[in-house]
Amino acid sequence: MITVLDGGKIVAHTMANESGEYVLDFTAKSDSITIRASMLGYSTLKKAIPAVSRRIDLTLQGGKELKEVIVVADKVTERGDTINYNVASFKDESDRVIGDVIKKMPGLEVSESGRISFNGKEVKNFYVEDMDLLQGRYGIATNNVSANDVASVQVYQNHQPIRALKDITSSEDITINLKLKSSAKGTWTVSAMGGGGYKPALWAAEFTAMYFGRKVQNLSSYKGNNSGMDVNSELQSKTDDNLLRFTNKAPLSVISPPAPGIASRRYIDNKSNAVSINQIVKTDSLTTLNVNIGYYYDQLRKSGVSLSQQYEPTAGNYRSIFQEIKSCGYINSLSGAITVNRNGDATYLKNSLDIKANWNRDIANAATSSSFTTGVTAADQHLDNPTLELIDRLNLIKKSGKRAWEFYLTTGWNHRPQSLSVDRGRDESSLNSNLFQNYTTDAALAHLFSSHSLMIDKVRLYTGLFADFDLENVRSELSGMQLIDKNSAQNDFLFGKLDVGVQPKLSYSFRQLYMELTLPLSYNRQWLGDRLDNSLSQGWNYISFMPQMHITYPMGRNWLAFDLNYNRMRDNSQRAARGIVMTDYLSFRKSEIERTIVDETWSTSIVYRFSNPFKQIFGNAGISWNRFCHNNITGYDYDGLSTAIVTMPLRNISNRYSVNANLNKGLGFWGTTIKMGASASLYRGHSLIDESLFAFSTKNWSGSVIMSTTPAQWMGIAFAFAYGQNRSETDGVETNSPWVRTWTGRADINFYPTKNLIVNVSAENNYNNLTSGDKNVWFGDSRITYRRGRFEWNLAFNNIFNFKSFTKVSYTDMDIYTSTYKLRERNVMFTIRMKIL
Repeated sequence: MITVLDGGKIVAHTMANESGEYVLDFTAKSDSITIRASMLGYSTLKKAIPAVSRRIDLTLQGGKELKEVIVVADKVTERGDTINYNVASFKDESDRVIGDVIKKMPGLEVSESGRISFNGKEVKNFYVEDMDLLQGRYGIATNNVSANDVASVQVYQNHQPIRALKDITSSEDITINLKLKSSAKGTWTVSAMGGGGYKPALWAAEFTAMYFGRKVQNLSSYKGNNSGMDVNSELQSKTDDNLLRFTNKAPLSVISPPAPGIASRRYIDNKSNAVSINQIVKTDSLTTLNVNIGYYYDQLRKSGVSLSQQYEPTAGNYRSIFQEIKSCGYINSLSGAITVNRNGDATYLKNSLDIKANWNRDIANAATSSSFTTGVTAADQHLDNPTLELIDRLNLIKKSGKRAWEFYLTTGWNHRPQSLSVDRGRDESSLNSNLFQNYTTDAALAHLFSSHSLMIDKVRLYTGLFADFDLENVRSELSGMQLIDKNSAQNDFLFGKLDVGVQPKLSYSFRQLYMELTLPLSYNRQWLGDRLDNSLSQGWNYISFMPQMHITYPMGRNWLAFDLNYNRMRDNSQRAARGIVMTDYLSFRKSEIERTIVDETWSTSIVYRFSNPFKQIFGNAGISWNRFCHNNITGYDYDGLSTAIVTMPLRNISNRYSVNANLNKGLGFWGTTIKMGASASLYRGHSLIDESLFAFSTKNWSGSVIMSTTPAQWMGIAFAFAYGQNRSETDGVETNSPWVRTWTGRADINFYPTKNLIVNVSAENNYNNLTSGDKNVWFGDSRITYRRGRFEWNLAFNNIFNFKSFTKVSYTDMDIYTSTYKLRERNVMFTIRMKIL
């Protein structure tokens, strides 16, 4: 480094080239200057020379032998709104994919479904090298991209991905970007895995290929197994911003054992195959083209028993229904999407076309007995449940100076023809031994939104116009029932909604404070065409006003937000659903509503977030209140084993109060990260049973702690503990249901005897205080992994303690449900993983 000083001030500096030559251009104010030359390992040379143009040769003397210096990269760094997590600082030998490492990073949390949140706020976008390859299905990346290929995980706070809206619309969204190592860019990475096991005969296979270049990215995979691993979750979108919600429902189902709330690999009896192909191409510097295709096939067998304790207000106690259930679900799901995105400074254009097709069916057998009947009632159930869905989304934004014009158009259509058959065999005690239910619903909808915004100093004036159209056609028929006429078991109607309105919005920024007020006003038209009873055909008109307020106040690394919303919804669709619908073999639904259903919701919340990336501390806390006011209520009428689902015109009010807090801290020793969380809620509402209205309350609270640490180079430890309890109480009833207390503890220990060998031992305990018999269920697993070159050998022992069943107890309103699920038995699995490229 060559530096020139004039009067003690630096006026010029430069680096010498490889030959030691240098050139400096500057203007000196003094007659003489000082030139300084320095180089790592040599003594610094200073020389006073006349301030004239000339050649100066400098020779550094006395080379020094430097002491060994170890440079340790910071684990977490912050630059502006970007936080960088150094992957190498959190990764250990047991981490194979980047999702394993993200779970250890303070501030980042991964839910059971695979959704990622940063400091309590869900991730909105997920990029690889700043390209949106997966369009929300980021589980494909977290479960397939090797941790060895990622240099850092970047979190973009307040990220505005649309260039045309920068400096016009603020954003509080969170985006994650995977920054790859140079060795992982511009080259194909191909790997494969295969293996088998016993008891029963087990198999697993994978093939993954990926390429991440400057203009082209591809991530394609196949995964299949019958060993209990869920291959479908990573194909599901983890972001909700592009989801179009159809109002038509598919109400029919078979009764099958409910999920027990433990890891799916413990109980799923599956035959799964999943294929995913994802490609993005940069056609120029502003335009990208995405193609995403997924196919999923599965055969899921479930087996278990359940006990339903349904509260009877007239008797003041519970009636019990016991079921022994076996079911098998066959799933075929195909989805494809094509997305074009042009992201310019003045123009933004995005169009996405999604097509989904499912052809699913379920078969189940249930044997039912109860405390109020004699004998056992058997029922075979068969459900065909296909779906076809098309959705197109168009988004256009034009910017001119401080003005922006936005246009959104979303259109969609779906078709859901369901059929449910129930065969009770030779059950002479039932008049309705064999039943068949058809239910077909078609829906078409469109959402149009156009807005104009103008920035005036710190104030943004935003005027939006919108139109929402929703049309549903329903045809259903229940056959096989006796003692009722045919018309009372049919539905055939068309129901439509049209909302047209204006949505003014005013936002104001002053220093750190940001305030936003939205005042949507709309005209709502609803119409009903009943083909079975024309007297029910009519139309309704409404005016709606639903204001919203949002305030944020950043305070350095702290952040405070306040939200207040009011929502009023009116619906007349249930006026038409007069015919009986069998929703499952024990439940029947019939609407007796003759007036407009009105639902009002008030909600408010306060959220506080704080972070200090340099100290690796992240935390958030929130409190919320929701008030629901309805002019109707849905409840149950009991008739023997059957339950009739009824809706009656009774006004009722319910309230939900909740509070939560989370704290993440990375410690300065052993690579330790601790994550803690706690939450509590109180719900006060009403339940309709046998045409009587009862007030009840449900209380819940829970807490959890997760810790990962590496106390030595040859060992890593992960520990997790969660505790929760809940209870329902009924006003005016002396005997209330007991508290349900559960806790789960898990410990994972990894040993690294050599560089290539990993030995994992884990144990997990699940406790439930209301379980009859053994209240503790223990799981133990062990895994030995050996890596050499391109190969990895893995030998796993699962469910070492060989527990055969797991029991879960839960509340729904005032009822208690106990389900016992059959688990996968003790097994051993051997796999070989190979890196082909």
